[in-house]
Amino acid sequence: MARNCLPNNPLKEPKNLLPRWNISSSMNNLSNRTKLACRTCSSSSSSSSSSFKLEKRQFAYSRYGNMPQHYDFISNTTNNNNNSNSSDHLKHTTPSAERYFHRAPLIFPRFHQQHTQNTPTRLSSSNSGPLHHNRPRFLSAWNLTPRPVMYNSPRNIAPNTPVSTAMSKPNVEDRTQLQSMPAKDFADLVMLPREWRRGDDCIQWPRNHDYYNIVWLENLWKYINEKLPNDLTILENTNILYSLQLTRPLGGPASLNTIALYKLSKNIGLIQLPMSATKDDVSVQKVLLKLNFHCIDPFPEIIRRHKLVEEYVPSLSYLGLLQIFKCRLRHFTQIKIQQEFNTLLNEHDIKLLRQYLSRIMTQQLDESNIQCIKQLPIFDNAYIGNDTNQQQQHFKYISLNNILYIYESGTKLPIDIQPPKQCIHVTDSDSRVLLDKLGYVIHDFTHVARYLIKTIEQQQQQQQQQQPQQNSKNINLKVDQQRMIFLGKWLLSNCTNLILTDVVSQDTLSTCRLFLNRKGELCSCQQMFDPSSFQNNNKEKYLVLFESKYLPSVEFCSTNENLSLLRHLKLRQFYDIKSDEVIDICESTIKDTSSTTSNKRSLMLLLAEFIVDILNQNPKLIDEYSQAKQIALRQYLNNAPWVPVMAERPHGYPATLTWQSAIDLRHSFVTLREVSDKTHGFLVGAVTLISALDLPESFYPPARATSSINRITLDMRELKLDLLIKQLKCIVLCYQKSSPQEQKNETFDYLNLCKRLYDTLSQLNNPNDILKEMRLSDLTEWIWNSTHGFSSTNHIYLIDKIHPLAPYVQILPYELYNYRKFFESMGVKYLPDVSKLEDLLRNQQHQPIDENLFKWIKETYTKDRRLLQLIHDLETKSNSKGNPKVKNTNDDQTRITFSSTLDLAEDKIYLYLTDIFNQQANIKETVIQALTTISKEKKTQLLTEEDYFIRKMSGSEYQKNLFDHYRAYNDLVLPNLNVLPKNVKDTLVLFALDHADNTMLNILKQHCCIPCTPNGRILNKPSKLIHPYCRLASLYSDIDSLFPYGGQDSYLREDRLNVLKLL
Repeated sequence: MARNCLPNNPLKEPKNLLPRWNISSSMNNLSNRTKLACRTCSSSSSSSSSSFKLEKRQFAYSRYGNMPQHYDFISNTTNNNNNSNSSDHLKHTTPSAERYFHRAPLIFPRFHQQHTQNTPTRLSSSNSGPLHHNRPRFLSAWNLTPRPVMYNSPRNIAPNTPVSTAMSKPNVEDRTQLQSMPAKDFADLVMLPREWRRGDDCIQWPRNHDYYNIVWLENLWKYINEKLPNDLTILENTNILYSLQLTRPLGGPASLNTIALYKLSKNIGLIQLPMSATKDDVSVQKVLLKLNFHCIDPFPEIIRRHKLVEEYVPSLSYLGLLQIFKCRLRHFTQIKIQQEFNTLLNEHDIKLLRQYLSRIMTQQLDESNIQCIKQLPIFDNAYIGNDTNQQQQHFKYISLNNILYIYESGTKLPIDIQPPKQCIHVTDSDSRVLLDKLGYVIHDFTHVARYLIKTIEQQQQQQQQQQPQQNSKNINLKVDQQRMIFLGKWLLSNCTNLILTDVVSQDTLSTCRLFLNRKGELCSCQQMFDPSSFQNNNKEKYLVLFESKYLPSVEFCSTNENLSLLRHLKLRQFYDIKSDEVIDICESTIKDTSSTTSNKRSLMLLLAEFIVDILNQNPKLIDEYSQAKQIALRQYLNNAPWVPVMAERPHGYPATLTWQSAIDLRHSFVTLREVSDKTHGFLVGAVTLISALDLPESFYPPARATSSINRITLDMRELKLDLLIKQLKCIVLCYQKSSPQEQKNETFDYLNLCKRLYDTLSQLNNPNDILKEMRLSDLTEWIWNSTHGFSSTNHIYLIDKIHPLAPYVQILPYELYNYRKFFESMGVKYLPDVSKLEDLLRNQQHQPIDENLFKWIKETYTKDRRLLQLIHDLETKSNSKGNPKVKNTNDDQTRITFSSTLDLAEDKIYLYLTDIFNQQANIKETVIQALTTISKEKKTQLLTEEDYFIRKMSGSEYQKNLFDHYRAYNDLVLPNLNVLPKNVKDTLVLFALDHADNTMLNILKQHCCIPCTPNGRILNKPSKLIHPYCRLASLYSDIDSLFPYGGQDSYLREDRLNVLKLL
């Protein structure tokens, strides 16, 4: 049957050479082999496909049954007919199925012949038939080791392999037929053990297995290299990879009796160690083991010879490492990869991977490798999230996916700038090299810090918009506050250069609430004040008012570095306070003082002093601020009880006169509308409360016009006519109720009060209103007469003391001579009416005749015949009685009366200085020193106001050395400034500029009294000087001596320059 099937068998021999063969034994063997083939079928014999497969195998095995005959023939004739056997080969003419038979001569080669013939037990029950015995050894029959094997690559040909010319041609034909074998037939032919096909990653297999041993595996891979050079998918998931087990295998402990068989798969994470591993390879191997990759010893040469093996199990190299990472990335999510790298690897491992991958050549970085590296979490995350309440998980090491910035230098970022986008912090050269090869731009830390600051501003703006919704979330607010506190400290520590130099960052951070005040609240720098600005302006006492809310925390103020940075972030100065902040400070202070009793008055006095000071230094709060803010501040200051009441009487106020502020001590602090200015205390102190505030001169209007006489910056109670008349009436009543001794002691105090009132009333220029108000108040006697208290307008006259009528009527005291025009406008007359004279003469008819009085009447009332007749009658009567004539005291007698008690010395200067010289310390002493220097050691004697007027009225000889401040400046001081020291000269002139009225301005205008540039030695008139800040000033130089010489504390102060403008 075999011969019929194989008519063109190339192994056919001559008939006389064929061995005898037992037909029955051959049939038995055939039936046994048939049963064996049936048992190896995986499917049922009833199916048609299984039947076809079974018939095919029976046919193949039946042909293998003739192999012993042919094998015997070859063995008997090996030595004699080797050449004839080689020459008798014929060409194949059988169909495609017949090509399996051409492998028959290779099933049992020469080195198996002896084993086949000398094994008597191979046909036993355990090994039924030679086919069953040799089927597992099928691939071992193709041991091509002693024959030359031709591979695709010449590097795999052993150079010392002996070449057999006898079998070269059949080998070429066999290889060609094997390569053309269908994949299904090859799989059926190569029957692997069931253990190799279960899909285990690694199995332990006996090294010395009877059939499937290392030799069999080598033969398998020889034919795989030939059969499947470009595709191994047919053998995937089978355990056909093996190593010599020099290292620990995957499934268990190493053993010398087993070999490790690995599954041919790309998904089990195998990587081969190099033949000669370096120190870095060993280190990377340890890292891979932590990541659950399996590093095995290199495969034998027969396996590594296949070009596709590297795709399944790469070797440990730069590209091999990327290959196994690609496989892992394909089967795991990005979050899973990040968790593994951050959990299983430490910092040293990550640096090692970066160092290893940074050595890869740029030419090897194709698109797939670049994408692989981008997905590896081996770069330092710039933000390490420590907040457990954050929903997003933050890893220490991240990949290049979804990256916002990559930067070097600087430090880690305190917040996640723009989640889910993240930043990478480059800290080593390996990361820098690797990122450069990947084409990434590495920014400077300053660039990222600017973006961080901008992000902080945007987040706070969003929080402000969502603030009403977050009021109920106290926990979240507390966490956000702690986060902002840490962020503010971090910015001051790590962004110093940016804060000092970048204007945009300064403007942005100045509005961000990142810094704690001393109350523990988050504030921006624009909401707080620089404590050093209080010290620079000598305002440390006000720190207690700002301490609760408007000062940075003690932690920031303790170091000058932090305070300097906060100043660059627009930490405000003392005088930069806003109106709403003034209101807030007042409210908080008043509230605190209402709840505490200790130190209450001192704190409220400090608050009042602060309000006055800040309004004086920053007039924009009231005058030039927005209208809404101006109205709000004015309303608050008018309605809040912050003004202290002056409980004690001022010096010079009569003790017997009522002082309204001392009557009710329960109201120590009242509103502005309830008090009058302190300067009006002598004018209305008896009828209204007086403020204890010492207001600066700038609070008052520059010109005391009638319309603005009572108007100051603070809206206190206005000084109106009704209050003045009430005060005047109170003065009259209190003086009349006083005892004679009290009147005598307080005469001058009452006189001073009356003079102030008369001066104020004289400026109203509306006598009709004054008289009307006096009638309403029932005030008739209101003119001070020094002898009888007060007189009415009908009983006092505007005549001198030397007037003949003066001894007989009430006259205006000399102290009130300056107000004669006022009294005249109020109805006070110079001469009495005729009827008054007649009454006066009738009352004096029993007295001696006053010839001077009669003479004056005759000369004055020449046309009044009745009065002249009365005088004539009195004279006639007096002559008839012989009464002696008396002469009235004349002017000389008056002078003698006054001057009898006055000294008169030529070596003295009698000086009277008004109360304005009491406002500045040591100014009186400076004036006396200047006059002594100018007058060449003449002694200067200060006079009181009373002594001054007495001397002035005493005669010309007493007025020669009598000086008030006007005459002293005009006659002595200003003409002789060059003989005075510079400090004395500047003090006197500056005082005159600061307190100049119209008279003093005219005096200053006429003298060279202003020092000029360049050195101040030259004095010039104010009219010849040029304002240093006007447009004309640019046309002149300092050497032209046309500018005032001095600084901002002397002649160049703004208010003094304004006075010089008037001159």
